[in-house]
Amino acid sequence: MTVDLQTIKQAQQQAWPTGDYQRVINCLNLVAMSEHLCNVIPVLPHHRVLDIATGTGNTALAAKRRGFPHVTGIDYAPDLLDVARSRASAEQLDVTLEEADAEDLPFPEDSFDVVLSTCGVIFAPNQQRAASEMVRVCRRGGRIGFTAWAPDGDIAQFNKTIAAYVPPPTDAPSPMKWGTSDGVRELLGDAVDLEFNERELNFPIRSSEYFVDLMLANFGPAIAAANRLDETARRELRQDLIDVFDTRGSLLDGAMVVPGKHLEVVGTVR
Repeated sequence: MTVDLQTIKQAQQQAWPTGDYQRVINCLNLVAMSEHLCNVIPVLPHHRVLDIATGTGNTALAAKRRGFPHVTGIDYAPDLLDVARSRASAEQLDVTLEEADAEDLPFPEDSFDVVLSTCGVIFAPNQQRAASEMVRVCRRGGRIGFTAWAPDGDIAQFNKTIAAYVPPPTDAPSPMKWGTSDGVRELLGDAVDLEFNERELNFPIRSSEYFVDLMLANFGPAIAAANRLDETARRELRQDLIDVFDTRGSLLDGAMVVPGKHLEVVGTVR
């Protein structure tokens, strides 16, 4: 049976704006991940920059803070873009933010010098289509950079634990494919010269209980999954998630520190 990618996408669009995703971003320290990605590319003053699946604008704003004139961020969740616009306005950053689909970018070929995504494009259901679109809109010799959660990392284990309670559709593509060098080569290797760096972006949390409760209250996909469970199953899921971070985190001066293991990919379009 062929997996219905459009149905998956529609469910994602409904789930992501649920809760307060900016609180999740702040807790996971994703702003620092975006800043680092812009540094390793690097983004230069004359570059036309595209941030795919910008969400609340982290990477688009990171690029714009460097003073560059042409920065565009796209996302398929208009509620998240509203947050991005508010953040851009608060910082007086002139960023173009458009509602668009990573699998069908509304730009001509060779429109950008740099194409970025921070743990965003990895969630596109049609992975090969999204990868091809990244390459299509980036000029030859231009740079593509993105981050993806590592399959053996703590955030991946968080998602796997939820999936054990609420299984995804059969044969649904896993975003963890983007978190392996082999997976990225399969998606982009014929079109892009690739460099890989395994990184950790430690994020401190008050406790495993605090972090899990924050995620279950503010991370849209987790909220959507928990809403499909009865009260007993939700309690069991919460405890299993707490156990994940009790096991994988480390104590530092009374606080919990989680590694945030991810793959950073930088490539040059051939």
